Amino acid sequence: MKFCITSIILFILLTFSVVSQENPKIDVDYILSGSENVETGFITHEFNEGEKFYRKEFYEGSFRAFSELYKITRESAVLNYKLGVSALYGGRASEAADFLLESLPGVAGDYYLQLGYALQARLHYSAARDAFEKYNNTLSKRGKKNFREYYNQLVRECDFGENNATDSVPSFVINAGPAVNSYYNEYGAVENSRHNRIFYTSRRPERLPDVPGNRDKFDERILQASYVDQEVAEGNEVSRLNSRFHSGIAGISPDEDFLFVYKGKKRSGQIRVADITGKKVKKSDYMSSRIDHKVFKETTFAETSDGRVFFVSERTGGMGGKDIWTVTRKGHGRFSKPKNMGSVINTPFDEEGVFVTPDGNTLYFASRGHAGFGGYDIYKSGKNRNGEWMIPENAGQPVNSPQDDLFFFPTSDPQVAFISSSRPGGYGGLDIYKIKKDIRIPFSIMGKVTDKETGNALDAKVSLFDTYKKEQIISERTDSLTGEYFMAVEDSGSYVLQVGAEGYKIIMADVFSPRVRNSEIRKDFKLDKLKHPYTLKGKITDVDTFEPVQAEIIFKSVGSDSVTHRIFSDRNTGEYLITFGDKFNLSMTVSAKDYHIFSSQLFLKNTIGSLEENNVELERSVMAYTVSGRILEEETNVAVPGELAFFKPGEDNAFVVRNADPVSGKYSVTVYEPGPFLIEITADGYFFSNSTLQFHSDSTLKVKNIIMQPMSAGASIVAENILFTSGKATLRAESYPEINRLVRLLNDNPSVSIEVSGHTDNTGSASLNKRLSKARALSVKRYLESQGIDPVRLEYEGYGFDQPIVPNTTVEGRAQNRRVEIKVIE
Repeated sequence: MKFCITSIILFILLTFSVVSQENPKIDVDYILSGSENVETGFITHEFNEGEKFYRKEFYEGSFRAFSELYKITRESAVLNYKLGVSALYGGRASEAADFLLESLPGVAGDYYLQLGYALQARLHYSAARDAFEKYNNTLSKRGKKNFREYYNQLVRECDFGENNATDSVPSFVINAGPAVNSYYNEYGAVENSRHNRIFYTSRRPERLPDVPGNRDKFDERILQASYVDQEVAEGNEVSRLNSRFHSGIAGISPDEDFLFVYKGKKRSGQIRVADITGKKVKKSDYMSSRIDHKVFKETTFAETSDGRVFFVSERTGGMGGKDIWTVTRKGHGRFSKPKNMGSVINTPFDEEGVFVTPDGNTLYFASRGHAGFGGYDIYKSGKNRNGEWMIPENAGQPVNSPQDDLFFFPTSDPQVAFISSSRPGGYGGLDIYKIKKDIRIPFSIMGKVTDKETGNALDAKVSLFDTYKKEQIISERTDSLTGEYFMAVEDSGSYVLQVGAEGYKIIMADVFSPRVRNSEIRKDFKLDKLKHPYTLKGKITDVDTFEPVQAEIIFKSVGSDSVTHRIFSDRNTGEYLITFGDKFNLSMTVSAKDYHIFSSQLFLKNTIGSLEENNVELERSVMAYTVSGRILEEETNVAVPGELAFFKPGEDNAFVVRNADPVSGKYSVTVYEPGPFLIEITADGYFFSNSTLQFHSDSTLKVKNIIMQPMSAGASIVAENILFTSGKATLRAESYPEINRLVRLLNDNPSVSIEVSGHTDNTGSASLNKRLSKARALSVKRYLESQGIDPVRLEYEGYGFDQPIVPNTTVEGRAQNRRVEIKVIE
């Protein structure tokens, strides 16, 4: 992009505000005076760290340091102010108001302004409006004049948020995950469906910095990731599109043949076009001076199928800030004179992230100037009958949030779009999210089951089945006193209700799907009491595993093709039960997904009594592979209640997740491919464990016991795949997945402190290797800190080649000795 990401990552933009957050001085002597049980050196260290990080706008770091001082005293108004500001801009916006409300207005001139932002982030719009008004009243006459336009916008946001914060667009907001997102900013994703890939912009450095700091200081780079079935793999740099300065995604052509990119410095550069018709991306070429002005900034670029172009520029002649402009393509590299889209679309504040549908009838963009929830919001505009653009509509929640939401891009799946957002819960800064439409139509079914003749309430079992999937959705028993039942259904489909009570004729009733969300359907049942009831019951199980199977069971009279009864077995137990009005000879057909059909004849007239049991074992129609075993603690063999996640090669999302039995540690997982698979095992209080699984043609059953190492003091593991630049302490980008796994482990075990130790082979001098190994351990420690791990929990050391794990006599041995270890110290 041709803009500095700092101007969009914070939801108070300095281009709008007359002041930035202030830096009042904390009285460290006051904190020292009330800290009898805390070492002076510790307080001084945390104070200096907090102040340093605060000045550098590394707010994640200043929040952690100031939090240590907050544990000692909560009475410092300045400390509470700085904690609030650090939370606000350090990824903890929802916590910021708590600290600011413990502070005092006199600590900083912008106190009420920051409090307003913090309350806005918590969706407390009425209180935020009051705070903004109080801030406005503190300004001089000239200050009020300078602040007026922005103040009016903040009031519009609070009014809009107060009236619309509870509205919900039926959509899921899904983070694209750590394969794409990082502590740094990722944004502007576009899809190239022809080659199943996405391109996006990242401020992730090629090599991780030795010292954590502000995420906005690194240049933009273009990354590419494979994208299959809505899943995104690890992003990799596109070297042909990147330069020594900024390189970012501006857009993609409607036929997906060309990628529009920005290349240049922070405040000057060019929009270029790159051919992406092949799997290999070609180098970018210049486009047009009509669009790419030498003095002003142009950012995102979108084009319709007939050559109408929409782009964002800060050039003069607009409404103010960055506006959306249009031109018409007149040939290769030739365009008409740019035209501002006017006040319906543009505002005195910034617009950004423009996208137009190929037919040119729908425009999506982000704006700071229309009524919204705060920060950038995403808007949609269409054309009226006269071809004029209509007033934009806010995309609503959860698409928009009080933080920045922008770069809307629909994918080839009509139910999925990309956005970029700095909302809480991400990996840091702007993250790429998937907006997936919720096409479900939730509804509820309720009713009463009674005796047809007496009207008395019945103790009955009511089950809802999906007739397409042949699956039980819900099974409930009626209230024994009232006979009433209630079912909440998440989605509409093809459903049937099965109602039965002992001694009564079973009833099947179709449920017609509603078209309106949250509809209520009432289904009352009056059951016929049978004079000569005959009950058939049993259990449907897998012939090999003996596990219960949910199946559809159809009964016909022998010699007839007409269905007399149709029921389903229970999905949890495999049990079924049906009561007939009398004995008669039946044919019974049992069918279930991935199983061969079972048929038999039941000559009930020859049976004695009013009850018969008939169990059925089904044989799978597809090859099933089962791995089972126990998860045990190292040395003690005590059962561990671990979680197993199964991954296919190259994929970041598990396709099977199972929990071991908490008492015995036993697990059993059935898959329908031979592998190979990666199994990731996690358990509270234990190091994570990775294992591979591959079935061979001679067996479909495997026993695999898994040994877990407790995170007790002195325990250590080798952190695999933490890589450095040769001869340096600079972490390579390939290290992200492994270190992020370590971050999750430490977050799951907050009481654990560790030592990160660096080790080398015996190549070179002992002193040089010790310095290098220690510097590498420090790099890992600092990255863990940047991801929110408390520095107090982290120590580091370099041991050079003093602690080899294998002899250094071979290439392989030396490679094993070059490692990073994680050791629990308490």
